[in-house]
Amino acid sequence: MSAIDGKDDFTPVYTIGTVARLCGLPVYTIRWVEHNGLLRAARSEGRQRMFSESDRMLLLEIAALLHRQVNIQGIRVVLELKGYMKTASGAKRARGKI
Repeated sequence: MSAIDGKDDFTPVYTIGTVARLCGLPVYTIRWVEHNGLLRAARSEGRQRMFSESDRMLLLEIAALLHRQVNIQGIRVVLELKGYMKTASGAKRARGKI
């Protein structure tokens, strides 16, 4: 949390255009990432996508993987291993179903 503004890393502060510039990604790639369930952007009252600092860090991780030509399933596996995403099978294992 920043002592100056009182916001933490999970507070949505960036528009899609701003986060695209900060991450060096085209806007359509960020929409593609969201469409494929790798990230869920917050929405403003006007339904504009808003991103937090933690979203920006995740997008940088995804950008690095895309640069290495990792496909969507590979990105999902890497993010799951790094703890960014929870898997359905992991949830079942935690409940003792598998």
